[in-house]
Amino acid sequence: MVTTPPRYTALLALLILWVVNQLHLPADLGVKGLNSINLLMLICVLVLFRMRYPQSEPTPIRAAFFLFFAMLVWGFIAGQLHDRSQIVDDLTALKNSIFFMSLYFLFFHAVRDERTVHLLFVAILGVAVLAAYEGIREAMAYGFGVYSESRRAAGPFGEDYRASNLLAIYLVMFTPPLVGVALYARGRPWIRLIALAAIVMMVLATFSTYSRQAYGILAFSILAMTMRRNLILGALIMLALLNFEAWVPAGVVDRIAMTEEVTETGEKTVDGSTASRFELWEAASTLRAQRPLGIGLNHFKREVGNVNPHYAGMDAHNFFVLISTEAGYFGAVAVAVLCAALLWLAWTFMKRADTPESKAMAIGFMVSTLALILGNLYGSRILDGAVTGTYWVYAALIARYRVLIETDHRQVRRSVGESTAAHADGHGATTPPRPGPLPAGAVGRAGTRDRQSGRRQEPATVSRHRASPAPPRQRDRNGRLLPAGSPAQGRH
Repeated sequence: MVTTPPRYTALLALLILWVVNQLHLPADLGVKGLNSINLLMLICVLVLFRMRYPQSEPTPIRAAFFLFFAMLVWGFIAGQLHDRSQIVDDLTALKNSIFFMSLYFLFFHAVRDERTVHLLFVAILGVAVLAAYEGIREAMAYGFGVYSESRRAAGPFGEDYRASNLLAIYLVMFTPPLVGVALYARGRPWIRLIALAAIVMMVLATFSTYSRQAYGILAFSILAMTMRRNLILGALIMLALLNFEAWVPAGVVDRIAMTEEVTETGEKTVDGSTASRFELWEAASTLRAQRPLGIGLNHFKREVGNVNPHYAGMDAHNFFVLISTEAGYFGAVAVAVLCAALLWLAWTFMKRADTPESKAMAIGFMVSTLALILGNLYGSRILDGAVTGTYWVYAALIARYRVLIETDHRQVRRSVGESTAAHADGHGATTPPRPGPLPAGAVGRAGTRDRQSGRRQEPATVSRHRASPAPPRQRDRNGRLLPAGSPAQGRH
């Protein structure tokens, strides 16, 4: 069976760590457009080519990715046709968008066995827990449980509160896999205990971001997964969610209460942050009406001010609105196809999952995908590599795992000039091909049965050396056989 070497697995795990912690690790290499994460991925690609793996199965849902890449290129071209004043920045945005999504293809072809899938899955979760720990440390330094707009944890994604929403969407994407491990790791109490501790850390870190959208997604994710697995546990969690004010930090309660405001006349309205999103989306609608084929990739921030000067330089705060404005109707179709393909990948893997590990990964990936989609309704995060880079790695592991299951966890190794093949099971053990029918007259090891009595007849032991023919028996003068070894009788 083809397996990923341990050293290459360690290199891939390092890439996972580097994607999330780009701000904490050396980045600038002194070359425009090249940084440490680009170089590390280039090394992984070169090593992959040197591995000379046998040809892999086709990459699942690759057509959806290629359509999305084509849409990004179109968005770039549409922008340059209208305004080329910042072509370098636009080209960098295009490169980064495709670069991090390409992790899906790298990891699918680099990972070839079930054990490596499990190891890199653990690496993804480990990096997520480290990010949660960093967020909790920031919250403790700020004063945990006390809300302040400038005292929101950002973890490895930024230096201040302006990146807190990035940490929030990252955490809600990678909490579901941990919940899946806790729900499906039966018979492994230590693993379940570690998963539960990690979930508590992820929840606390999410609280520290004070992202109301993240609170809703997190509650939906945990409730949906537990309801599917255990109705009693799901009912208890629902009861806890309905009485959240009794156990969540006071700052979280205050933050949730800010969603609705009461005017001087007693009229209830949404807060300014929520209201601004609707105004931004209205401005985006005006831009789409002016140029339905797209205003250009990375052009929204510089052109939204032409419609509403109050929001000049601001993001659309909704990826689906953003991409359909920057790439036109092509953008809306491409992102819809990609989301549908990811959900289809998750669904088909859930149907094939046949072990506790695969079931935990399957349900976790399905809910993570839903969290990704929901998280981009109030933010634009799909093209943010630091946030979603490891999600594309997760998708690649799911795709490879599905292929391993569809092929019965076996791959065929063929040698030049050989017509036989050795099959391998999902744990790396090889089994020889089934023997063909014995030639006529041959006797198998198990022996044969008498046709009349049905009794088993043990095979005679056959010498490895060819036996020499026995000498002919001698006869006496009367024609009777003499004992073996008797001297020949002469004639008188």
